[in-house]
Amino acid sequence: MVYLSNTMLSGYDYVWMMDGDISIASLNWQSHLELVKLVKPKVSQATTGGTESGAYSSAHPKLRPVLDSRIIAAVTPIIEVGSSLFEVNTWHGYRDVVLKHTEVLLDVRPSGENCFDLSWCHYATATLNGHQDCGNIKSILYNDKYPIVSYSIASVTVSEVTYPSCVVFYQTPMVHLNKQSLNKMAGGFGNAQKNTCTFWRETFNVHCCVRTVHEVFVAALP
Repeated sequence: MVYLSNTMLSGYDYVWMMDGDISIASLNWQSHLELVKLVKPKVSQATTGGTESGAYSSAHPKLRPVLDSRIIAAVTPIIEVGSSLFEVNTWHGYRDVVLKHTEVLLDVRPSGENCFDLSWCHYATATLNGHQDCGNIKSILYNDKYPIVSYSIASVTVSEVTYPSCVVFYQTPMVHLNKQSLNKMAGGFGNAQKNTCTFWRETFNVHCCVRTVHEVFVAALP
């Protein structure tokens, strides 16, 4: 929070916050960056898979890989702490909010992080004003008869697109090694996690709507 200041990030467009157990060996960074530049989300991440079939990847189903290769991305109300990519201006604004609330920093220092993943999407969407919009719970899928999509990226011009707040990209996956290096059963850690969620819920009406998908982007279909 303190280190990634306006001065430190001067001249940068994005800041990428990555956990040590996220492997980027499989990430096609050039393709991923092109998708980010096309969709222009304020906060985003690549989908995370496990080390093998059936291995743990993410606690949130909407952030896991999808089987339909036509699906490019989805707008969600959550971007994980360990793999978030911020537009620099969005990060600065969110950071300023956190630093003004010194009470939550007491729980951040012992590694409290719960509900930050929801709160920065609430900030990106509505600057933390009002209640977080959970929207409708939708499946991430596309079929020719019943499409559950907003639009095809290839069918609109840039000027017609309203750029989204938080987006997960499915076609450029990373791997979650799930090293579990922190003892999350420790009393101090657990209390800090609980307290950060309480802070975001009671101060800014951040809600746990992690299964929501607001809209889905698909590739051009034949």
